[in-house]
Amino acid sequence: MWQDKMKKGLSLKIFLIFVSVVLVQSFLQNGEELKNILTTITGYIAPFIYAVFLAIILHPLSVVLEEKMKMKRIIAILIAIIIVFISIFALFGAIIPGVVSSVSDISGRTPEIESKLQDWAMKLIEFLKVKGIVMLEPGKLKDLFDKYVQGNTVMLTGLFKSLSLNILSVLIVFGQVLIGLIIAVFFILDREYFERLIHNTMYIFSDKNKAEETVYFLDQVRKIFLNYLWGKALVSALVGVLVFIMLIVTKVPYAGLISILIGVGNMVPYVGALVAMAIGGLLVLIADPTKIWFLILANFLANQVEGIYLSPKIIGKTVGLTSFWVISGVLIGGAIMGPLGMIFGVPAIGVVKLIYNIRLRKKNEKE
Repeated sequence: MWQDKMKKGLSLKIFLIFVSVVLVQSFLQNGEELKNILTTITGYIAPFIYAVFLAIILHPLSVVLEEKMKMKRIIAILIAIIIVFISIFALFGAIIPGVVSSVSDISGRTPEIESKLQDWAMKLIEFLKVKGIVMLEPGKLKDLFDKYVQGNTVMLTGLFKSLSLNILSVLIVFGQVLIGLIIAVFFILDREYFERLIHNTMYIFSDKNKAEETVYFLDQVRKIFLNYLWGKALVSALVGVLVFIMLIVTKVPYAGLISILIGVGNMVPYVGALVAMAIGGLLVLIADPTKIWFLILANFLANQVEGIYLSPKIIGKTVGLTSFWVISGVLIGGAIMGPLGMIFGVPAIGVVKLIYNIRLRKKNEKE
């Protein structure tokens, strides 16, 4: 009996080592091809990936409704879905009018914005000319600027056409999410069955203890992703609110739009926040350059509150990653799955850390 267990465990380890060697060798020989293969596989299994994430989000609420409210499971799941979607639509309903108003205002001020950019460029060239850095006549500068604006107008027109053609891709993603939602309902509805299925599958290849450890490990993974998602959403919302209050008090233009951009961008660590700040800074520079310092100050203070208090209290205890691993998770996840990967790359690194800690603890116990 003991020898059979050893053979099962050894066979599984040999198989995993073989797969790891093949993947590493493939990556070293042709990394771009391996990346394309992983991207293709991810596209095929995307509905199941969405299903897992949706099940993680919907499961706690459905359990509360089922156990506290004494509802049937299917009714609890459907009500949980309705609550989540109503919350999302209510959020969009609250922020979209302000966004539309800001975008309309920006569109109406396009000639003014173009004129300001031209004035800034003229002043910069005049300054550089006085310093002897460039030798360019104002008339030629105006011609160059007009050509630049016309060229960018053509580029923007092409960009909008490209976005229009990508509507089909958006619809495909929406369809995948919808299929994922249906699969998530089955996951939650028959969660005991899927737990037994995972347990029995692992039991076939190893032993009872390994099977129980696997089920426990997957439950810990679920908690890591759930805590990270809800924690990050809460932190991002609080950061957006803090920025909004400070921008309103200092009368910075487009306060609502910029706060939303910073709040949403904060969901993607580091990269999203930088992009949101860059867009917000450009809007303020165009509308009222004197207010840019208030935006920088508001963003700085909000980041300090997040880094010193919010993130350690809400996220740090559940994921427990240093800044290096957070950035690594964002970059690796973004390279494999794009924007979605940039969000879920951090909890994925958290799962890797969980595996590392489990293996290290077992190693210490053996010694």
